[in-house]
Amino acid sequence: MKKLLKLLFYILSISCNFVVAQSISNITASQSGKSIVVSYNLTGNEEIKAYEIKLYVSPDGGSTWQGPLTSVSGDVGKNQVGGYDKSITWEVLTEPGFKQLKGDNIQFKIKALYSNVDEIEMVWAEGGSFMMGSKEGEEDEKPVHKVILNGFYIGKYEVTQEQWEQVMGYQPSKNKGCKKCPVENVDWYEVQQFIRKLSLLKNKKFRLPTEAEWEFAAKGGNENSNFKYTGSDSINEVAWYDSNSNFVTHPIGTKKANVLGLYDMTGNVWERCSDWYDKNYYKYSPKSNPEGGLSGDSRVLRGGSFNCEYNCRVTLRSIIGPNYRDGFIGFRLAYSMDE
Repeated sequence: MKKLLKLLFYILSISCNFVVAQSISNITASQSGKSIVVSYNLTGNEEIKAYEIKLYVSPDGGSTWQGPLTSVSGDVGKNQVGGYDKSITWEVLTEPGFKQLKGDNIQFKIKALYSNVDEIEMVWAEGGSFMMGSKEGEEDEKPVHKVILNGFYIGKYEVTQEQWEQVMGYQPSKNKGCKKCPVENVDWYEVQQFIRKLSLLKNKKFRLPTEAEWEFAAKGGNENSNFKYTGSDSINEVAWYDSNSNFVTHPIGTKKANVLGLYDMTGNVWERCSDWYDKNYYKYSPKSNPEGGLSGDSRVLRGGSFNCEYNCRVTLRSIIGPNYRDGFIGFRLAYSMDE
């Protein structure tokens, strides 16, 4: 290869698909034999533990870009942590599609993306109205009352052990070694920390569903079928519970979904809602988009778990203190269209 290149300047580019408070600085480059070494510093939000670094090149001063480059080594690719004096070595002659690179108008850009979080599959629940509660249920399920909700997104599945570990960097679950099982054994405050981090990484304002949103979605939204359980009157079709679970959690999505395409809203693990619990709330609940009591000692749980069939009824309400954790309590996510 003849005169390889004369480096002029380098451009930093951050993907607009991620809102990550990061900074790439002190970018320099030099030729080392037939390779190019690009050095940089990566600093950013302390809650972000790993990035995916990609290197791009422009042979015409930024008019066109090629990449991400593949014949690279060093501080590039997935699972890169923040720090100083990082470097990427690019083997120009082995890069597919490159025969030579020369000239005096060469530019590079580095993209820094968060690397390790699987996509959270969400299902759209069209806004509408439904009758919330049960005439045959416990006292706190009465009276049956009309609720009107705006549309919202809700998780297709419960959040898994794998997704939790990707965001939080540790594994809290009692049923360890089942990456596709729902995460459990986390308290309210840890869940809020997970939501805050995930929202930052995915540029969405995730949250827990309200109790009303949860019941609306579990009943099938506007396709309300009035089943005893989520999507069926037969619990074996839709749930892991005491008679078939062996008293452990099971991988998400292995039972039948309801009409909205939501899995495991009956059984497997209890699911946290955002509401403070008030046993009399149904008697004075707002008609539109209720959000639960204003304060309290406990938060609402819904859906039952692997250890009791009775608790799996779609209208049944349960409670837990925010500091409490156990191997049968998990959660799924929601977010609103305007968030």
